[in-house]
Order: sequence, then C-alpha cells, then structure tokens
Amino acid sequence: MTHPNIKWQKSIIDELIQEFPEEFIYISPKHPAWKDRIKFEIDKIIKYVNFLRNTQNEAWFRLYPEKTPRFNYQVWTGFLTVPNRPEIKFEIKVILSAEYPKVSPRCFIEESILNYCGKVFVKKTWKQDGKKYVEICHEHLFKTNAWNPRLGIVHFFMRQIWVWWAAQQNIIIQEFDVKYPKSKN
Repeated sequence: MTHPNIKWQKSIIDELIQEFPEEFIYISPKHPAWKDRIKFEIDKIIKYVNFLRNTQNEAWFRLYPEKTPRFNYQVWTGFLTVPNRPEIKFEIKVILSAEYPKVSPRCFIEESILNYCGKVFVKKTWKQDGKKYVEICHEHLFKTNAWNPRLGIVHFFMRQIWVWWAAQQNIIIQEFDVKYPKSKN
C-alpha cells in the first residue's frame, strides 16, 4: 500500500518489493531494532537483484552496508555500472541520516563522474578514505513528495538512482568512448 498523496506508476516490481510495514517507519539508526531493519533492507535489495536476473537483465549496481562500527550501517558502499559495458563503473556511497527512514537516503558518486556527465551537486560532497564523492542529483524525490518513511534503500534505487543513472548513461558512454577509444585492429 502506498501513501495516498504520492503518485507514481505502479509496476510488477512494486508488488514484489513492497513498502515496509507501518511499524518500520519508527526504526531509525538510533532504534534498538536498527540491525534487524538492516537485514530487511538487504533482503529487499537481494530481491530486486534477483528480479533483474530472472527477467534477463543484468544488475546495474552493487550495494552493501559498511560494517565499520563507527558508521552503524548508515554508510553503504557499492558502484553503478553500465551492464553491457562493465568497464564503465563508478563507486558510490549511500548515506542514511539519523532521521532515516523519515528522510530519504543520499547518494554520492566518485568525483571522476564529473569527467563524464553533469546533473550532480558538486558542492555537496562526501569524503572517505582519502576519496571524494559528489552527490547525485535526486531532487525530484523532494519536489514531487515521492518519498515516504515506508520506503527503503531499494525503493530509493528503483525510483531515484535508476532514473538518474538511466538519464546519464548515453552521455557517460559517449564521453567514456572519447576518453578511451577502442583500439582499431
């Protein structure tokens, strides 16, 4: 069941990966059941990846929580890739605030993306282990009121990150091919 004020097109994936039950909206990183919520978050991500495989689609991302105790499962690491071009891959960090799930996650992509496309917030950065990441443009979640606390990380990926990534792929591929032309035999 979706929030009555939010409008988006439902698909088969919404039936497979449903919103979290009402009681989960209170389980934030400060809640004693936070580690249990993380297990459910991982399960939903796995369901989505399996859905992609079962529909003959390759996963366009990989994502897992960092287990460093200081992050308390609020930093997730992974990458975005163009499935039929595995050499095109960018590391990402997904950050969950202390207010999550009432506030949507934020996604940062390695700064080298600036060599391939725009639509990022260059002044909003995340630094970790000597590497700098810039925030992916995902304002439409806020502008359209498309986030609600029953959604999880996988919903953020399906409804927001995929939209951004799909919109950027052609220019990324084009720029990648300019920078790394294939050798002619």
